Amino acid sequence: MSKDAVVFTTTYYDQSEDGRLRKELALDFVERAVNLDYPLIVLDGGTDSGKFIDQLKTIGANAYLETKRGLGPSRRESHEYARWFAKERGINNLVWSEPEKIDFVESIGYLVEKMKETQVGLIVPSRNSMESYPAAQWHSETFGNQLHTDVGYLDINGNPLDQFAGPHIWSTRVAPYFQIFDDT
Repeated sequence: MSKDAVVFTTTYYDQSEDGRLRKELALDFVERAVNLDYPLIVLDGGTDSGKFIDQLKTIGANAYLETKRGLGPSRRESHEYARWFAKERGINNLVWSEPEKIDFVESIGYLVEKMKETQVGLIVPSRNSMESYPAAQWHSETFGNQLHTDVGYLDINGNPLDQFAGPHIWSTRVAPYFQIFDDT
């Protein structure tokens, strides 16, 4: 399986029970990625006043404090770190995932190999259903996916992509297309 990928993500966890649980899942994600020898970039929004960044670095992640606030700007900033890291080391693929998706890490090598075999520049997993999602999330993600479809985000068979499903893997050759949006 290929290790030709930089994994990157963003984090921020408050002190709520949900925040503590999600932070533990993120630590598991980071450990799994590091144990599988994937370079990992984590951009954190200030969890535990920076102590979380130190914890991530101890595990082996390249962890930084975000400088651009907001979900979109923070993700674009983390993408820039990952792009730079990949370019400096001759790595050909970037992997974005929410850090709570711990089982996804084991699929990265297989998916990168499939990208090479099929010569596609982007892999976007999809969901079977959004039946269990809260109504607001179902509506916003359905609307967002429709907007992406309207501007031509289609798979190799002409089907709409589920852009909001979570993880994405793409070749560094198509990475500039992810930076065309501004920080608003």
